[in-house]
Amino acid sequence: MTRMCYFKERTPVFPPLVLLVLFCCVLLAQPVRAQTSDAAATAAREHERRLQEDALRREQQEKEQQKSPDIFLQLPSAESPDSEAQSKTCIDIRHIDVQGASAFAKPQIQALTTAYINRCLGLPHINQLIKAISNLYIAKGLVTSRAFLQPQNLADGRLEILVVEGRLEKIESSEGSLSERQLRWVFPDNEHGLVNLRDLEQGLEQLNRLQQNRSEMDIQPGSSTGASRILIHNRLATSWHYGAGFNNSGSEATGKNLATAYVSWDNATNSNDNLYLNFSDAVSGESPAKSRSYALAYSVPYGYALWSYSGNYFEYQQLVEGSAVSFLTSGASANHTVNLDYMAYRGQRDKLGVGFSFSRKQSKNYLEDVFLDTSSRVLYLWELGPSYTRHLSAGVFTTSVKWYRSVSWWDAKEEVVSAEDDFQFDKYTLDSSVSMNFKLADRQFSYQSSLSLFYAPENIIASEGLSLGGRYTIRGLEGDGLFGYSGGYWRNQIAYIHPFKFGGRMDFYAGVDLGRVDDRESVQESVAGSAVGIVLATAGVSLDLAYARALKLPDYVFGPEQAVYANLQINF
Repeated sequence: MTRMCYFKERTPVFPPLVLLVLFCCVLLAQPVRAQTSDAAATAAREHERRLQEDALRREQQEKEQQKSPDIFLQLPSAESPDSEAQSKTCIDIRHIDVQGASAFAKPQIQALTTAYINRCLGLPHINQLIKAISNLYIAKGLVTSRAFLQPQNLADGRLEILVVEGRLEKIESSEGSLSERQLRWVFPDNEHGLVNLRDLEQGLEQLNRLQQNRSEMDIQPGSSTGASRILIHNRLATSWHYGAGFNNSGSEATGKNLATAYVSWDNATNSNDNLYLNFSDAVSGESPAKSRSYALAYSVPYGYALWSYSGNYFEYQQLVEGSAVSFLTSGASANHTVNLDYMAYRGQRDKLGVGFSFSRKQSKNYLEDVFLDTSSRVLYLWELGPSYTRHLSAGVFTTSVKWYRSVSWWDAKEEVVSAEDDFQFDKYTLDSSVSMNFKLADRQFSYQSSLSLFYAPENIIASEGLSLGGRYTIRGLEGDGLFGYSGGYWRNQIAYIHPFKFGGRMDFYAGVDLGRVDDRESVQESVAGSAVGIVLATAGVSLDLAYARALKLPDYVFGPEQAVYANLQINF
């Protein structure tokens, strides 16, 4: 009885207490769960932002590394044989036979000769036709081919013109600084074909891709009639190049100031190839902020083609402040790309290329060392598109169009969350630029303008979308910037170039950038930025300092509206 009383008296005491404790635990767990969810979302956004920043830096490095001179050799003009321009004697010509013109189809030759048939032709007219045929060859780059008039009897009204097509006897290095293997890889058809200036230009460009080469050519008579020898004169420098730099292109979250180093090895396998290694590391930023990247690139040419591979690894770590607590987020990305660029056409002042590449992009994101699957992924991307270059009287115009398509092959991630049926996407880009040099009051100036357009039919992940803000897009717009699925930006810069008598130069420049972006969830937004700066360049050393300020940005964009850009580079 006593136990029962005791039990009955104790029973109503504990259940309310237990319920109260459980209720308090549930209430306390809600902010923790919300905080964790917010932290994961913030970590995902920061991850995409870091990947986008690294991609822009790598794109700029690749542009600077891949710079090579465009070579368009001067074309000679066909000379007419000596004749008396005022000659009034003429002969009726009813048929014209052009012999030896194997480089062109008959209709192309007949298009020139038709206007001279069934006419009374004097010697000036005949010489004019001979010059037109020779110029047809020259326009195609066959500069050593010529049309001639042999001694003949024109009484029967038949005119015969002989074409001696210039044959290539041999291509060789005049100083022995280029091996036969090197010449064979850039001039695959280097014997017994026609002398084609387009082929020679392409080969010289491939040779001069390498910093160790400064190649020019000379055409010499061969051992037989119509044959020519091509001598390549090359000023050979060291095959090893390396350098170090310091810039503030990083982010405040992972380290603003970056130290960089690179090494380049030309002609590593005696095939005009290049091996390039690059490293960067954040040297500032409060602990635990850090970022680091490694890059490797290899390229080798063959004739009109250039094969290349590039790989890079990027890692970062940063502290993100939440509404209640701060948390550590980190991430890494590893990208691999194989690429083929083929020069499909070369003219007297322009050229058209086609590029094709295939990439694997892998990224991993962590929150306090916990792997975040929704913001980590593996992508496989095709890239295809033409590029066009046109040399102007005082500058160069370039444009390229690219189509990107992701594919769900091998271990590619097909969806971010279960509600999404397909994670794959298409995107399109157009990049055009013009650079010109001109003089005002005997002062040297340069003008550069570039336009980049972007379009994605469907929503895509942020690291593959359009991002505006920073030194590579809209200068002066710092902080988060703008993201969208369509839009673009237009950069303009004018510079005064002041050369030093002792060597080197100093450039003063000013630029204005305009941009527009659409994220499909709000109205289209326009932004603008500006920059003024100075570049000091001497042998092996360059310093670029600029002040940038935003001119226009949406009200909801927060962050710095001005910045100082600095970049010091030392090359050996």
